[in-house]
Order: sequence, then C-alpha cells, then structure tokens
Amino acid sequence: MPNKLPYKYIILGILFGMICFLKPIVFLLISIVTVFMAFISGVDKSDRIVLRRLVITALILRFLFTAIAIFSVPALEGHFKGAFMENVIGHNLQLFRDFHREILNGRHLADYFLGKYAGTSMKEVAHSGATSFLTVGAYFRAWLNLIFGESILNSFVFPLISTVAVIIAYYLAKEIFNRKAAVVFSSMMAVLPSFVVWSCINMRTSIGVIAMLLSGYGLVKFSKENNFKFLIYLIFGASMINFAKDKFFVPFIAIIPWLLFLCFKIKFSKKVIVSILMFVLVANAAEKIPFARNRVQSLFVDMLSRQKSYAVYEHGSNYAIYDDFFYQQDLKKVGYVSPLVFIKALPKGVAYLLFSPFPWKINNQLRLFSYPQIILWYFLFLLSLIGILVGLRHRLQMALPILIFAAYWVILLALTMGNEGIAARQRDLVLPFFYLFTSAAILHLLGKDFLEQK
Repeated sequence: MPNKLPYKYIILGILFGMICFLKPIVFLLISIVTVFMAFISGVDKSDRIVLRRLVITALILRFLFTAIAIFSVPALEGHFKGAFMENVIGHNLQLFRDFHREILNGRHLADYFLGKYAGTSMKEVAHSGATSFLTVGAYFRAWLNLIFGESILNSFVFPLISTVAVIIAYYLAKEIFNRKAAVVFSSMMAVLPSFVVWSCINMRTSIGVIAMLLSGYGLVKFSKENNFKFLIYLIFGASMINFAKDKFFVPFIAIIPWLLFLCFKIKFSKKVIVSILMFVLVANAAEKIPFARNRVQSLFVDMLSRQKSYAVYEHGSNYAIYDDFFYQQDLKKVGYVSPLVFIKALPKGVAYLLFSPFPWKINNQLRLFSYPQIILWYFLFLLSLIGILVGLRHRLQMALPILIFAAYWVILLALTMGNEGIAARQRDLVLPFFYLFTSAAILHLLGKDFLEQK
C-alpha cells in the first residue's frame, strides 16, 4: 500500500498557499508562532512543558481580548445604535479609543507613504489633526498594511509578539529564585487582565513592559557572572524604551551606571560607602556649581509642569500632589524649587501611582471592571513586601539592583503623574518587579524551598 503521508503535506501546503494568497498576513502570524514553538522545543525539557502551557494560555487570552477590541471599533464609529448597545458598551469604549485611533492612523499613514496624500502635511493626515496620535502602534499598523495589505488579522500580530514578556518573566524569576517562582511569576504575566489588555490595545506600554523585564534580566545575569556580554540585554532594553517611550530614555540611561556598580561582586559595605560618597558629591555639585544647579532646577520645574498638566486637565480623573501654590503660578517664574517640595509630595504621589483608581471611587462601568484586579493587587502588594525581604536576605546580589530599579521608576512616575488612568497604565511598567517578589513570598509562605535554585 503506497505511503499517503506526502499527499497530506501536499494538500496542506496547497491550502496554506491559498490562504496566504488571500490573506498574506496569515504567513506572518504562522511564522511568529513557528518561532515561538521552535524556541520552546529547544529549551530544557523541565521548562518546555511549562513554557508551552504558559504561552498557549497567554495567546488564547490575548486573542480573545483582541477580538473584543475589534468588535468595539464599529461602536466607536457609531455603527451600533440603540439603548441596549449603549447600556452594554457604555463608558467601556474609552478603553478602546487608542486602539481605534491606531487603526485609523495606520490606514492613513499607509496611504500617505503610497503617495495618496501628495502635498499634504503629516498633521493633516493624522486622526483629528493631532500628530501625537501617530504613535509607534500607528506606524506598525501602517507597515503591516503596506506589506501584507489591510486586514482585520493585522490586529493579532502584536498581541502574538508581546507574549515574549511571559517567557522573559519566566527566566528572570528562575535566575533569581527557582523554577517554582518562575511558574508563579510568568503565570501572573500571562493571565492578569491589565497585561492582557495592554498587549492587545497599547503597543507602547506593552513594549515598555518587555523592555523593563529584559533590562531586569540583564542586570541579574550581569550580577551573577559580571560578564559584559550580558549588557546586550540592557542595550536592547534601552533601545526599546527609546523606540516606544522616548521620554523615558534619559531617565533610563541615568540610573544604569549605578545599578551596574551594585552588580559587581565586591563587598556590600564598600558598595554602600561608595554610593553614599557619590550621592554627597552629586548633591554638593548640584548646589554649588552654577551650571549643575541650573540644570537641576530646570529638571525640577519640568517635573512640576508635567504633574500640573495632568492635574489641571479638564477631562479624566486627575489629582494634585503638590501645594496649591504651584498650580496657581506660572512655574517658569517660580524661582528656586527646594527638593523638600518633592519629598513632601512623594507619599501622596506614590499612593496614587500604585493604588488608584481607589475602590471607593468606582464611578463608571470601566472602573467597575478593573475593581477585581485592584483588590487583588492590594493583597499582592503586601505579599511583595514579604518577597522583597526574602529576596534581600537570600538573594541580595541579584535582588538589590532590581529593587532599586523598580523604586527609582516608582519615585519618578509618582512625582510626574497626575491622571489616574495614565498612572494606572504607567504603573504596569514597574508592577512586574513587584509580582516577581510576590512569587518568592508565595513560595515562602507555602513552605516551598525557594532557595533550591534549579
């Protein structure tokens, strides 16, 4: 009896070719899945099964939410009418406005690059005439439209790529703690709603999360071996930050030298002494040297201005953290700004950054849907504090740079954010590090041997 197996492959190849001819984007989607599966097939057998399950779970959730986002587009364009649809969808459409704008701008940019808007400025091409809406997500969609043609399936490409965050999370936790912690941490990254949402509708935030995790992984690897080849992870992380969130690039670069110093295998007491001396020298220079003092004051005014711009914005749920004086004055004419201004505002800023929207301020449907994760996050935050103590006690060399990196971003964002929705989105750039320590706390409280580093 002849072997019929080759004919099956021939038929499958013909079907695949026909599908790719009709929808070329299918080729890219299948190629990305193939790369994922090839990577997972090449890892250690003990990791392979877990990673496969985590990736499949993450993909299913992201594809389902992407389908929901696609369903929202007709509603945003006013195609769904009637009291029933308004009650069902309601304020929830706010969540998908950026997604909708990216689809529109991706279409406009593709036409612009094809020369269909000859003699037209980029501002006129942008949706609502706002070039700020021409984000990396819009350009990414334009690129897909140009190469593969406009298709509803284009919206599934980045949710698929963003699943790499789950894999990075797994190896980050495994490096610091062990495989059990890796499973807990990467499971959180795979299933927590906010990470699923950003992976599907906000490319910039999703890239930011990946960049932060990748940078953390680079710091951990460097602290273990002090091999400069691991700086490549930090370089990739910095490049991704510059690509997706360029305003974060300078702050990102500014903290890296100190973190690398903390990663070197020298006595902890020497690290503390050198860090204190450097802090004193920098503080003294910022006070005594005119150029440095002017630069610091300019930075302080910029931070105040950013927070003020959010706090006085007419839309959204905004909040103020500084004294009323700064919201009533032209900040360029304020004069000297004391560091005490920021120290005083920090507790309130951190509270809003980490914990808003507060449960007692649930005033619309969209916030109601976020309520379960907010409550869960409050409990996980308490666990993360335990995990931080566990990490500092047993994994000081690797945990300290990660902790300082996370604290640095919490402080910086706390002092510049002023809108609860934006603060919640930026918070997810640093929350993965809290969840990392939460995984250690969970194992510790369950009596698992998190010291067993396999």
